[in-house]
Amino acid sequence: MLRSIVLHDIRAFSSTFIHLWPIIITLAFRTHPEQVLLTYPGLFDALTGIKDSSVDAGFFHLMQLGCLSYFVWWIPYTIWMVLHGRFQNIEGTGANTVYIDAVQNNKIVRVILGIDGSTYLEIAESASKLGPVLKYMFIHAIFCNMTFMWGILCYKYVQLHFVFCIICLSSALYNASMHYAYLMTNLPSTTIVKEIEKRRKSSDIDFKKD
Repeated sequence: MLRSIVLHDIRAFSSTFIHLWPIIITLAFRTHPEQVLLTYPGLFDALTGIKDSSVDAGFFHLMQLGCLSYFVWWIPYTIWMVLHGRFQNIEGTGANTVYIDAVQNNKIVRVILGIDGSTYLEIAESASKLGPVLKYMFIHAIFCNMTFMWGILCYKYVQLHFVFCIICLSSALYNASMHYAYLMTNLPSTTIVKEIEKRRKSSDIDFKKD
């Protein structure tokens, strides 16, 4: 299910919460820094853009900070993937990775990475080659660093951050409404059709007995 505010579905709601809450809480930091500092004294004093709100770091300086933090993770993880992680899969070793999960469940990912195979193990064997793994990690790096650019723009322009929050919230509400619309329209119709077929078969059996 897409990110949606479906309160009775713990998986959908928790997934939406962990993705939606950070952009809302950072907007609160941006628009009401005094209240945040008053509520949590000393906790966020060193956070750039809160206590020293007059400081306006340059775009490339902020990009440098984001990229540095990312590659501190990316380098050792890529080494691990090359040496060990690329050989892991549920049916072969009982272990799983985000990489193999994406490869198994998304045909577009397989096409982009040049992975072939029709069964789970065939796809896993093709995905364990060095070329697709490195291609995946480099694509991951490119797209993650592109998202840093968007985050920096939201940091520099609080109005853009606000609009982004509204779009994300509206998207989650729309997805939830479509889910409930499906439950209230398509699902009952499907259930009724199945019940009609069930009763029809039952009546046919009784007719034959007679």
